[in-house]
Amino acid sequence: PKGAEDGQDQKIYWSWDQDQILSAAESDLTYAAESAKDATITILSGAASSLFCWLDARNALPSSSASSSCNVSSSLEGMDQRWQLLAHLDRLEKERIIFRHVAIWRQGLWMGVVDHHTLVYEYFCDRRLRSLQIEWGKDGLFFQDGFEDPCPTGDVLSRKMCRISAAQAKEQLQELSGKNYDIVKWNCQQFCSKIFDQIPEVFAGGGSGSFGA
Repeated sequence: PKGAEDGQDQKIYWSWDQDQILSAAESDLTYAAESAKDATITILSGAASSLFCWLDARNALPSSSASSSCNVSSSLEGMDQRWQLLAHLDRLEKERIIFRHVAIWRQGLWMGVVDHHTLVYEYFCDRRLRSLQIEWGKDGLFFQDGFEDPCPTGDVLSRKMCRISAAQAKEQLQELSGKNYDIVKWNCQQFCSKIFDQIPEVFAGGGSGSFGA
């Protein structure tokens, strides 16, 4: 009957329209989800970059209490201490100081989302352990040398025994003097890893490889 055929055609048309609508809705939802994901990644990436810059600038500054008799650091807060650090290493070399350990300290910030890394050389002075703490940030190199815990709120990411002189540490820093801070390519983490990896490890009662191997 003609009425039955019209009804069947209407069902076919309705089924086709419904499938088309659902398909379009699915495409719209997928596109919206991808757009939201891309926007979220962009926002988080921008926020992380800004935070890295701020943290490197903030955490690289020397403590205002570093001028005590037990600590050595430059008094030029906010300014690159590269030359002061090299001069300090020269003084340590004259005293024949040997660094016995090198470590990378990690300080988790912003609820653990961002890690700020610090390079720490350890040596003995007057039978007490001292730490030469070196920071790398967007304003350059900063340092502190004292008996206190180098990173009270951080923990050790990597640490190894070594036996290098202050002159060797100075030479290694000078080799990197041409590099400028870059939030992606040359930040505090890459700086610390580069130096740490180049220092040969020694073992108790054993020898060591050549420096820079």
